[in-house]
Amino acid sequence: DAEAKRLHLKQSDLDKIIEKARLAREESVHLSKLPLHQIAGNSAHAVEHYKTLLSEMRQLALLTDPQQFDALAVDKQRLSEDELHIWRQIQQP
Repeated sequence: DAEAKRLHLKQSDLDKIIEKARLAREESVHLSKLPLHQIAGNSAHAVEHYKTLLSEMRQLALLTDPQQFDALAVDKQRLSEDELHIWRQIQQP
């Protein structure tokens, strides 16, 4: 109840938001268990799966050592120019 007041929401509205978030999380967990061809066969699933993958890549960018990553990616040419460009885009705030 205190959180609802802090957010200037009714408790019932906050409960709905929490339930919606819980269901979205459950759906993303279920999607990750499906074979890729099944995810791709449903555009809504494909969009959600894309968002999940992008989020994981952002987490990786935050958690990895940027100098070591660049040393491997650039100096050792482990990533193509396109892959490196995408990586750098993901790191943008």
